[in-house]
Amino acid sequence: MARRKSTTLPGSLVTRQKQKEMLEMRMAGEKYPDLAEHFNCSVTYCIKLVNKALKEVTKGPAEEFLDLELMKLDAYQKEALAVLNRFHPLISHGQVIRMKQDGDLPDEPGIALQDDSPILQAIDRLLKISERRAKLLGLDKPEKRELTGKDGEPLLSNQAQADEAAKATREAMLAAVSEGGE
Repeated sequence: MARRKSTTLPGSLVTRQKQKEMLEMRMAGEKYPDLAEHFNCSVTYCIKLVNKALKEVTKGPAEEFLDLELMKLDAYQKEALAVLNRFHPLISHGQVIRMKQDGDLPDEPGIALQDDSPILQAIDRLLKISERRAKLLGLDKPEKRELTGKDGEPLLSNQAQADEAAKATREAMLAAVSEGGE
């Protein structure tokens, strides 16, 4: 006789309802064996459903937080771009520094020089915003770093090597002391 397939698929409404009930009962202090008995299933299956329900419960707020942070970064980026595109006159001792060009009349004030400092600061801020966005979205690869000892040699990797190095150091110190005493 052919085995009948279950109508309760993992993503079905019945399974989701079970997940919800199991999570509520678990949060109320019920133990997994009690849940398994109540729902007539294995303890492993209960653990699986409760964990899945927990992931779904926390997924929503995490996505909302990410969206909120990205919106903030967008606003910061917009402001930094406005600063970058704005003219910033160079000021010294409370006066705008101007430069006269050939052909300017003596009574003309000349052209105001631009201060590069706010522009460079805006660029720096945009880079920081971009780095933060990449971190939030997981776009950066983790950096691989290799720790090395003296003269670029690898660090000692186990206790035997550390003991050997300590012994060699003690022997070198004893030899130095005995040479100094002769």
